[in-house]
Order: sequence, then C-alpha cells, then structure tokens
Amino acid sequence: VVDIRPRDAFAAAHLPGSLHLELGEQVGVWTGWLTPFNSPIVLVAEPGQDADEARTQLTRIGYDRVLGVVRDVTLATPGAVSFDAVSMAHFVEAYRSGVAAQVLDVRSPGEWADGHLERSQHCYLPDLAQAVPANLRKDQPVWIICGSGYRSEFQRSALGSAGSLLSGASNMLGGLWGASNAAH
Repeated sequence: VVDIRPRDAFAAAHLPGSLHLELGEQVGVWTGWLTPFNSPIVLVAEPGQDADEARTQLTRIGYDRVLGVVRDVTLATPGAVSFDAVSMAHFVEAYRSGVAAQVLDVRSPGEWADGHLERSQHCYLPDLAQAVPANLRKDQPVWIICGSGYRSEFQRSALGSAGSLLSGASNMLGGLWGASNAAH
C-alpha cells in the first residue's frame, strides 16, 4: 500500500503497513527504489487527488500492477492509525533540552558530509529499507530528519510497516536546514 496523500493527512490517519510517498515528481523513483520490483500496489489518495499521476509514474518504471485506489482514510476507517509529526519549533526545543536524544538523519552521504546536527546518527534512507541501525534503542523516542521532511516521512512510515517501529518515532515537518539554523 503506497499512500500518496499530503504529510499532514498521512500523520492524522493511515492504514497500518502503508508506505507514505507524498505525491510529487519523485513518487515513482522512490517507489522503484524502495519496494520490490513490480509489487502489486494499492494507492491511498485524498478525495479529488490525482492518483492517475502516481499510476503514470509507476507505469513508466515498470510497475504496472496498481490494483486500485482507496480514498478518504480517516481515524474512523477500521484499523487506521496515526503518529506525531512535530513542528520545527517543537523539535528544536526537544533537541536543545536533550529530549531528542536519538536523532536519525536519513539524507544522502553527500548531504550528511555537507553538514549535520551534532549528536545525530546517519543512515541513508535506502539502507534503512533493509534494516534499522542496531545502535538505535527501541525503548527511546527516535526523531527522524532529512532535508525537507519528505524522506524522513517515508522512513517513519517504513519503520512502522516493517514491524520494527521504534518507540515514539516522530517525523519533523519541514526538514533539517531550518532546524539546524534554529538550533544554533
């Protein structure tokens, strides 16, 4: 199940096991990179959202097994779950106070080398699709960040879908660069 809805809608309510890839020009690329080739896919979209764009992108990379589109997922949907998507201000406060003790940065190695938050751990997003880093403690919250919030949102959903959800995993809305500037 690939959920293409906006981040706030996904955080508010989503189907367990779904992967969140917000609809944009990269949804096909990330689906192809992070899911088994030509897996059967069910899309989750907002009412009125253009699911045909996602279907077109998936077809272009050889994923032609889109079985259908589910719309209007809310917490009233049987089995739906939610999670915290925290604001930049909330993250910065938690980071400064030490509450955000486990910060996982899922950006590319080049982005990491260009600059990162002190005390953060790095694991590139495609590597996390294979396994959660062993040094992350499952009994403590994990704050997942990237440059804009797009990749960390996907990773937050992937951790949950893999059954390896770390306790209290949160995605920071807006990405690392704004937080980095605010935290210093």
